[in-house]
Amino acid sequence: MEMNNNLIIIIAIASIAILLIAAIVILKLTGNREKKDTFIITGICDSGKTSLYLRLRNDKVMETHTSITENEGRFPLAQEDEEKVFHVIDFPGHYKLRYKYQDFTPITKGVIFVIDSATFIKNEREVTEYLYEILANKYISENEVSILIACNKQDYLIALPKERIKTALENEINNLRSTRAAGVEEQDEDNVDDFLGYENEAFKFEHLPNQISFIECELKSGNANSGISEIKDWMVENF
Repeated sequence: MEMNNNLIIIIAIASIAILLIAAIVILKLTGNREKKDTFIITGICDSGKTSLYLRLRNDKVMETHTSITENEGRFPLAQEDEEKVFHVIDFPGHYKLRYKYQDFTPITKGVIFVIDSATFIKNEREVTEYLYEILANKYISENEVSILIACNKQDYLIALPKERIKTALENEINNLRSTRAAGVEEQDEDNVDDFLGYENEAFKFEHLPNQISFIECELKSGNANSGISEIKDWMVENF
């Protein structure tokens, strides 16, 4: 009888221990999910997203290839304060895969939207539609998530300066507002704001609640003026 009682006590203690461990794990996972500490790197294909991810992680210029899966990691920025650990996710640029970023917008601290400045004229419509979707996302808008538009490949002779890219994006977004481009309609209506900017006024990035910044960069260049330092500064400022 005494042995049975001891067995019951042991089982009860073990059960309580298992429940406590499970509760701690769940709380930890939930806490990580709710913490807004994520920086998203996105843009259309071949804009230089993975190059940026690698520069941030280990400051290496490496050959990259179009990927179908995201790169994700928690790390201090290369050659920066090691006590600040950033959660960074680089999403594929393919139109069938890029929308995965929406799963992380509730915990997003900042978005880095990378543009190929050398092919922007050819891809202007696709770039603008995708940027529109990000700006119209309710989590991005309501939480006033900061957005950095990185105008990459400035080392190419045909690259457009950031001022021209900004103006072109504003004009194209102004057109998209009235037509509600197909890319926006693909999103869940509950996750999309109705209108960007001010009604009856031409669209300007300054009309948005978010802080929108533009920077010129050349992420595969080893030059001191590659723009990577400015991108890191922006991330630290928005950490």
